[in-house]
Amino acid sequence: MSILVIDDHEDWCATLVEHIESLRLGEPVRSAGSLAGLEHLLIDLVPKILILDAGLPDGDGMSWLARLRAMYPRLGIIMMTARVRTADKVSGLKMGADYYLTKPVNFAEFEATLITLLRRLDCEVEPARHEALHAWRLDAPLRMLFPPEAPGISLSESECAVVAALAHAAPLPVSRQQLIQSQGESPDAYDPHRLDVLMHRLRRKISTGSSDELIKTVYGQGYACTARVVTAG
Repeated sequence: MSILVIDDHEDWCATLVEHIESLRLGEPVRSAGSLAGLEHLLIDLVPKILILDAGLPDGDGMSWLARLRAMYPRLGIIMMTARVRTADKVSGLKMGADYYLTKPVNFAEFEATLITLLRRLDCEVEPARHEALHAWRLDAPLRMLFPPEAPGISLSESECAVVAALAHAAPLPVSRQQLIQSQGESPDAYDPHRLDVLMHRLRRKISTGSSDELIKTVYGQGYACTARVVTAG
């Protein structure tokens, strides 16, 4: 277990790593300056906490939140970015971040956030087995969605990303733009009709035949997950 810092500003990244190490939390600290670097680090280790910048040279860190949350459900994620709009903060929290801090960062606030998150992660326990049996379960590495006490449903990569985003935000609705971003796509370059097709296909695929749908349309806001989905991992 370790703490990962992903930020492309070398001086700031080094300062942040040095500051975390000065806290003597007992967790090794590693860093990278890109999403490719993050992907490479994740091959060898599953971190306890990820501190992630949104604006990176090879992509938008925000677009990775849903898949990171699905792949590593007990990963603590702190977004640290210069994006100060409330809409960006809400999007980051819905998509999977535990905390959202804006630059320039107040180090006292950052320390309190980091220690609070570490304390919470150390106290968390996995859901009881009997609870999982009565909930939907998403296995993101296998891209499988398991209805309660029913066979698994195979998902595409995009479908899995959308389910992960909806499950994390539940019961709050997730906007169409956020669902597009959850797939690693840019809303500006994405044909909205593709999302309509994806959602229609997904809802038909996971339909249980009952009147209760897992995914519902929230008019004017997007889509929402109506049941608890336990994320495996």
